[in-house]
Amino acid sequence: MCQALARGHIAHTRLYGNAIAMRAAQDRLLRRHKHNKAVRTERMFEQNVIRLAEGSFVIEAVDAATSLVKCGVTMQKKGILRYCPCRTFMRLVSGLYALLVSCR
Repeated sequence: MCQALARGHIAHTRLYGNAIAMRAAQDRLLRRHKHNKAVRTERMFEQNVIRLAEGSFVIEAVDAATSLVKCGVTMQKKGILRYCPCRTFMRLVSGLYALLVSCR
């Protein structure tokens, strides 16, 4: 049980750290585009985020979210998920939400 929980905690920490890095990259891009008076579409903005060096944070966050969900599935199959604290469920939900947002 401890090993599965530890993997889940590590995956959540990776997801959370990369989410902060993605937000910082987005803020930098918004500041850059705010100074540029040309009209930008949302699609162009998304492509610029991926092309930047910070785009690796997006890939790392999706990998962490996938790992977090896999840990949750493993804990459910072993029957230990019902004994986990509430924060574990909240972390699983955050991983699922990150995957949902990244796949839209």
